[in-house]
Amino acid sequence: MPVVRERTSRSLAATDFVNEGDCDLTPATKSETAVLQPFPPHKPDSQTQLYARLITYIKPYSLQFVCGILAAIPSGSMDAAIAWLAGQGLQKILVEGHEKLIYWVPIAVLITASAQGIFRFLEAFTIRYVGAAAIRDLRNEIFCHLESQPLLYFHGQSSGIMIGRLTNDVAVIENAISQSFQSLISRTTTLVSLVVVLLLQSWKLSLIALSILSCIVLPVSILSRKIRKSSRASQENIGDLVSVVSESIQGAKIVQSFNLESYQISKFMTVNGMFFENAMKSVRAEAMMSPILAMIGAAGIAAVMWVAGWQVVHKQMTIGSLTSFIIALLLLYSPIKNLGRINGIIQPALAAAARVFEILDRKPEIADAANAVELETGRHRIRFEEVFFQYPTPQGERQSQMVLHNINLEIPPGKVVALVGLSGSGKTTLANLVPRFFDVSAGTVLIDERPVQAYTLASLRSEIAVVTQDNFLFNTTVAENIRLGKLDATEEELLAAAKAAYCHEFILEATPLRLVNEVCVCPAGSSSDWL
Repeated sequence: MPVVRERTSRSLAATDFVNEGDCDLTPATKSETAVLQPFPPHKPDSQTQLYARLITYIKPYSLQFVCGILAAIPSGSMDAAIAWLAGQGLQKILVEGHEKLIYWVPIAVLITASAQGIFRFLEAFTIRYVGAAAIRDLRNEIFCHLESQPLLYFHGQSSGIMIGRLTNDVAVIENAISQSFQSLISRTTTLVSLVVVLLLQSWKLSLIALSILSCIVLPVSILSRKIRKSSRASQENIGDLVSVVSESIQGAKIVQSFNLESYQISKFMTVNGMFFENAMKSVRAEAMMSPILAMIGAAGIAAVMWVAGWQVVHKQMTIGSLTSFIIALLLLYSPIKNLGRINGIIQPALAAAARVFEILDRKPEIADAANAVELETGRHRIRFEEVFFQYPTPQGERQSQMVLHNINLEIPPGKVVALVGLSGSGKTTLANLVPRFFDVSAGTVLIDERPVQAYTLASLRSEIAVVTQDNFLFNTTVAENIRLGKLDATEEELLAAAKAAYCHEFILEATPLRLVNEVCVCPAGSSSDWL
């Protein structure tokens, strides 16, 4: 049973004891756990909802996006114009005998191709700009959202999985928006314009070709679902890989102390193998899509050539119309194949978007109240009044026991309280309730006779100094690490803080430039403890 001792800030001797009955950290009964709420389950978005949510990140750049679409229309339709020019040119030159056109038709084709190149540049630049800007905003929103989450959220998450969502998943979405989205608009425009040329040349042949090409829809939809499923599994494996690497690097001392190198290697290879298997499932589905599209396209071309040949022989179709039709049909195969390839990129992006939105949809449980006030600087009275606490559990899992049970404790200003007890008895949890790293499950924590929820988080935490059991240094200079306690600290204040922490000598070594310029890389358990 832990005991709470009070001592003054200048004396190490215990001056008071709190009765164990007033500070009981034993587990609660089953009925007392009813005040607790488990983590709410996340309802996944449908594919249409995912599209709609991704488009919201494009809205701030509507002008650039519209410019890209306007450039994509002529860019995509130029293939149809070239097919029409080639067919009509041959008809005029070979059949109708307009020999002068033999010089003008090639020039017209070159001018059309040059104009297409200009429009393609404008299309690619504007739409990729929109995609990159949207992803920048999404990445900023994810990080800001993570920074607003309470400490309890990070206790239930793997750092590797969270890093994977912020980096790998967002990169997959970026590839889909910046590149595939641009190709999607251009290729769709090309597809529509070529279909118009086909209908103008021969609506009968067009019906034959399009009816055969429509058979693409079913295999594409089936393979898309497989790609999306395996891609989500692969992205989760990436998070697991990052977790294993992060654990091995951060816990290198533990790994070496307990001879866990082989265990960690085996664990990494197992997860890496799972990633390989899921990646190959996605690759297999994508690889199947191309030959399926090729076979269906070849069947459409063969049927058209058979019918068109019969029509030309029986004078029901001119050579020029046949040429335009065949060229348009051959050009039609490329956007159809590209749309299938784009679909293979979009499906992993949708799986990644679903994982990212799982983070964004989680609302912070701890936030400032609407009428929160600033906590004034100075000494404060802390009081725990019938405090209960239990860590929430995911939906469907058995609830854990109470960590804190009926805590009643008052700490006057100027006193230091030592919590003494066995490991896991709730000492750290009790301390974490004061800066609202967690909120109580029942009861009240008061500062100056007001609940801690009545104060803003920033003002509350600015009055609390925390020294954790584990040291942590940010990847920046020594000065910046010290300045984290007060971001606007002057050079004189930095030096004073370094001296007060007894790390002035080994940092400076006769020159103050080391404090400012050197990146903080200190061996764990020595200099880093002082910093």
